[in-house]
Amino acid sequence: MMAELEDSGTEWVMPSFVNSVPIQVLPTPLFTQEDGYAATMKLVKRFKDVKGVIVNTFMEMESYALNSFLDGETPPVYPVGPVVSLTSRAHWSPKHIVTWLDDQPASSAVFLSFGSMGSLSEPQVREIAFELQNGRFRFLWSLRVPQKKENEKMLGPNDSRNIEGFLPKGFLERTSGHGIVCEWIPKVEVLAHKAIGGFISHCGWNSILESLWFGVPIVTWPLFAEQQLNAFKGDEIGVQERW
Repeated sequence: MMAELEDSGTEWVMPSFVNSVPIQVLPTPLFTQEDGYAATMKLVKRFKDVKGVIVNTFMEMESYALNSFLDGETPPVYPVGPVVSLTSRAHWSPKHIVTWLDDQPASSAVFLSFGSMGSLSEPQVREIAFELQNGRFRFLWSLRVPQKKENEKMLGPNDSRNIEGFLPKGFLERTSGHGIVCEWIPKVEVLAHKAIGGFISHCGWNSILESLWFGVPIVTWPLFAEQQLNAFKGDEIGVQERW
């Protein structure tokens, strides 16, 4: 099966994309013969058996992609989006974050969030911290520290660890007043605030739709799964920039 992917070039022409798609932005499991590739091909072949496909998108954003499925050879695709939850999923709201945002000028703060399971390496965390500090950016940072193994069990982000230990010494003190670092930040509530002028995101599809809903430009930092492909799509439709 993997022979089908050998010598296939560095870019693929895919009907729902305006430009050729670099193979490195495709989900990594697609290139794993035992699991990802076989499962993907099995799923794709079943698509023709369905009467329709419902997608959380909308014509104004992805007209090229949606029109590419009007060839009569594929089931109809129904855009039902943007489906966005405008209420926080938490039972509490960090009032100090909202209070801090209320005191900032319009479009002056950058929001950094990489998803509930997204985490960066310690060197990456430190480099971001140095840039935020030296640039004197106003910022909100939802920091998920790297995963690690403990007793042969992979721990999720922030399990029994202190985020302060992954930041440069004294960073929190030096940025006090113009930045906040938390393990969890209410994404929708923050993106809706007038003080937020930019969103550094892992490019989960929900995050992209939420940023579009609130008119906040995205700087892409995809981490895994389909996020690289989402970022590539975002470049095509002109809603984000790469960092």
